[in-house]
Amino acid sequence: MSAEDNTMETQESAKRKIRWKPVIALIVAAVIIGVSVWGIQIVYRKDYDSYQVLHSVKRADGNQVTYLKYGDGLLKYSKDGASAIKTDGSILWNGSYDMDNPKADIAGDYVAIADVGGKTVSVFNGSNSGTQITVLNPITQICVANQGVVAVAMSEEDSDVIQIYDTAQNNKLLLEIPTNVATSGFPIDIDLSPDGKKMVTSYMMVKDGAISCMVNFYNFGDVGKNNVNRIVGARDFGSNIVAKVEFVSNNKVCICTEKQFSVYSMKEIPEDVYSKKFSSTIKSIAFSDQYVAVVLEKAEGKSKNRVAAYRMNGKKVLGAAIDYSYKKFEISGKELLFYSDTHCNILRMNGKEKFDGDFKKNILFFMSGKTLNHYVLVDKDQVSVIRLEKENAQ
Repeated sequence: MSAEDNTMETQESAKRKIRWKPVIALIVAAVIIGVSVWGIQIVYRKDYDSYQVLHSVKRADGNQVTYLKYGDGLLKYSKDGASAIKTDGSILWNGSYDMDNPKADIAGDYVAIADVGGKTVSVFNGSNSGTQITVLNPITQICVANQGVVAVAMSEEDSDVIQIYDTAQNNKLLLEIPTNVATSGFPIDIDLSPDGKKMVTSYMMVKDGAISCMVNFYNFGDVGKNNVNRIVGARDFGSNIVAKVEFVSNNKVCICTEKQFSVYSMKEIPEDVYSKKFSSTIKSIAFSDQYVAVVLEKAEGKSKNRVAAYRMNGKKVLGAAIDYSYKKFEISGKELLFYSDTHCNILRMNGKEKFDGDFKKNILFFMSGKTLNHYVLVDKDQVSVIRLEKENAQ
């Protein structure tokens, strides 16, 4: 073979290698993606029955403290004060007050704590010692928005009133909504939109021994300024008691009765999205900005409760029979958390059980952590960050 022929063969070989490089790169990428997806599926399909404590902090408070999720950390409050802490125990802020029956609501950095039955509300924004609102009548309900707008429902003998305050403007009274109990009923539940520009309330009236329930929608902006009490819509639920109303986002509202929940869109005024009616009683309900989940009581002849979850557009994503014994039920991302005194179950939205396990001490609070398979556990002695593990091979 001549030198020229040898050179030409070398060049052809090089060209073939160049032509194959993109193909090889695609194959390698496909293999990597396939292995990654397989690995992720293994992680998400794996069931856990044990856990490891990654770190813990001993609790210095008493057993009369209530814990709630506050950002990535925790809010703890009692009759004499509140504080926000990180999961490592470090304090974000402290606040003090004196209340007989404190009830807290959280929105963003803001925390409003009302003395239910009393006449004071303490509001904290995470950057100062807080502000206090004093009202004239006993408080029944409290809610707060992301900007520090606070709604306070109060009760008198023959009338009720809801007052809206802006704590970012020195507790300025923005609006007062009176209600005559005899003609309009009394508020059962209230909620503000996260931006503080809208509100929803449920009212119940008893007349001639019959129950009547109404839900009112309020708009505090230009759309509602010419309406009586800023009401821009209402829905009559008849004798079905509306026990829960909640803004799951600025423009989405969920309403719950004994055997039904309804979703409304509310950019400015309420518009029906969908309603779901059940033959069984709703035992528990949980909301997120993406899902509504319900636990239904056992139907006649059935041995188990049922759990169902729906997207905000009405699409059903979960339906399963469960026999969990629980006291708390919550949505966390694409998981449902059920926990009682010492036991916890975690159910994925695809119906696969992720965790079924016991804890050594009574659970006061439980929530998802910032990392996959990490959770925050508050028991009677400490605050711990745990990682789920598989103890028993299936």
